[in-house]
Amino acid sequence: MVIFGALALLAACGSLYGIIVRRKPLLEIYRDGILTRHGHHPLFVHWKDYQRAQITGSAANWMLTLYGTFFHTKTNKVFEAVQFRQDRFIDTLQSIVATIEHFQRNPAAREQLPVRPSSNFPVRPSNWTRFRTAGTLNAPKLRKLLNFCLQKN
Repeated sequence: MVIFGALALLAACGSLYGIIVRRKPLLEIYRDGILTRHGHHPLFVHWKDYQRAQITGSAANWMLTLYGTFFHTKTNKVFEAVQFRQDRFIDTLQSIVATIEHFQRNPAAREQLPVRPSSNFPVRPSNWTRFRTAGTLNAPKLRKLLNFCLQKN
């Protein structure tokens, strides 16, 4: 009975940890660049170092690959690309790529985005653009932002 209780408690703790980790956005778009969370590693790329986004794979296994000079925000380790599976997002990869490309092509549009939080700015602003994991993204808000961005052109 004690062993069963310990296993149940362990499973509950694992589930809670998974929920907390998955609540963090996978992609956040800021005025100065893109912040990604690949696993538990926060990676950042400045707009000047960002190259492109590409969707690859088959219909059953789409992958989003972002190319650029990404650096680990704590260790400054450099990565040339990061990759995400479609099932990590609620929205389509096409809409995510369209949003990123919009801000890449239009530096003036980036002015409406918030500045990336730092240790001196721990509170995240309310107007940041983010793509969260499946089950936690506020999809209507993303669609509203995408429609707003596309209407500006």
